Amino acid sequence: MSAPYQVCEPPTPEEREALKASIMEHGIRVPIEVDEEGNILDGHTRAEIAIELCIPCPTTVKSGLADDEAKRRYARELNCARRQMTPEKKRKIVEDQLRDTPDLSNQWLGEIAGVDKNTVIAARERLETTCEIPTLT
Repeated sequence: MSAPYQVCEPPTPEEREALKASIMEHGIRVPIEVDEEGNILDGHTRAEIAIELCIPCPTTVKSGLADDEAKRRYARELNCARRQMTPEKKRKIVEDQLRDTPDLSNQWLGEIAGVDKNTVIAARERLETTCEIPTLT
């Protein structure tokens, strides 16, 4: 994941081929979301496939995201809402978000990641124990 806002693992080869087949048949139905500088926030794989197929890639600009942290949070929200993710991938999203913003509430983070707040609590405790995030009072 080299792009600064690619917050999820890339799709498996099978998932990518299925997406490519869909794009070949229907085109890109969901525009790529970029920030004001043109950095992709959501749609990395769709953009790659569009380049591969030499087809237009619609984009929308998402403005008003103050900093890198807000952009990564936004990207995580979009991916968690749309993708079918394994529990392990969701836990990784939770841990990555906690590393960025350890002060987020367990309830809110659980809602955006599609996990129970107890999953967030367990991740928080793991990261606090290993000193990857500060312990909140």
